[in-house]
Amino acid sequence: MNIIEVIIVMVILGGVLSSLLVVLNTGYISNSISRKKFELQESTRRALGWIVRDIRKTTAVEIKTNSPSASHVKFRTYCGYSAPNPVWSSNYIEYTYDSD
Repeated sequence: MNIIEVIIVMVILGGVLSSLLVVLNTGYISNSISRKKFELQESTRRALGWIVRDIRKTTAVEIKTNSPSASHVKFRTYCGYSAPNPVWSSNYIEYTYDSD
């Protein structure tokens, strides 16, 4: 009778430990996915911050004169004012969006 009790306890303990390992493995995978998702969101937020910073240095007229599209925008930044005209940077900034 004593050996049967030990075997039953071992089976129950094995089931509890295997369930615990499944839960821990699922948590590890979920944490890894969440971390990668956070890193991707942070990179996207940083890139959008750069774009917003650059666009704030120009005007809508400057963007419109360079024929923007849904996947491309090109403009020069405002450098100052020399009466009677604004002074623009000699270099263009271009952003291209590829949905793929």
